Amino acid sequence: MDDLACDQAYGLRRLLGRPRCRVLTFLSAGDQEARDSVLINLGASLARSGKDVVLVNACRTPGAIAARLGASAGQTLLNVARNECDLGDAIHRTIQGFGYVDMSRVRRLGAEDVGRLEHAFAILTGSCDVVLVSTELNAHHQLPIDAFAAGDLVVQLSTSRKSIAAAYGLIKAMSSISGRRPFGVLLTGASEVEADMVYRNMAQAARRYLAIKLECLGSVPADDCVARASGMGRTVVDAFPLAKASAAFRRLAEAVVHPSTV
Repeated sequence: MDDLACDQAYGLRRLLGRPRCRVLTFLSAGDQEARDSVLINLGASLARSGKDVVLVNACRTPGAIAARLGASAGQTLLNVARNECDLGDAIHRTIQGFGYVDMSRVRRLGAEDVGRLEHAFAILTGSCDVVLVSTELNAHHQLPIDAFAAGDLVVQLSTSRKSIAAAYGLIKAMSSISGRRPFGVLLTGASEVEADMVYRNMAQAARRYLAIKLECLGSVPADDCVARASGMGRTVVDAFPLAKASAAFRRLAEAVVHPSTV
């Protein structure tokens, strides 16, 4: 009994002493390659700052992100949810310094598996500092699991009219299901001036027509160093630390760690 009480006290101290994991769920308004680049470089920037980071790929089609990270088709979070493997077996530790896990390779999940995934995701968020989720909406404008909406919802977009319209459509669709809540926006391929102009116009429209508050997470400028680093199998913050994009990702990582500074 004394040993049990001691174990419970130790567990409680660990629970109370560990900061709450921050979850950021990213949706792309058109350019999925740009979103993947953001997630990889942001994950690396957070890892370099000492954070334990896991990137969850919850898109219906895996895309190129796993290949870019050198992650082979192993166990998924669904395997963890079904008690077919441990969480550590499903997380691929990348050379970029963070963990990567696919949510599932099953295109259509039953209600039982969705419930199990909710539980597995809760276990994941209890084991690290930051979880970055790459996902998309289904035909009913819903996220794969409700837990993805419990954190910060971030829409990545560019300054093109098509991307801006798609981003506004995503926000409108999600708000019709989840109700009024703030959304983050992240501009890629844009200067600070361009990003600020797009953000202000979108924020005004969202506030006026949807009664929704938008928050600008930041912007990443167009920078050839990002593609050059990717071609070398590295992140821009590692290969070209003095590049403009690297500075932007460091600022973005700081904003994630300290939200009040956004």
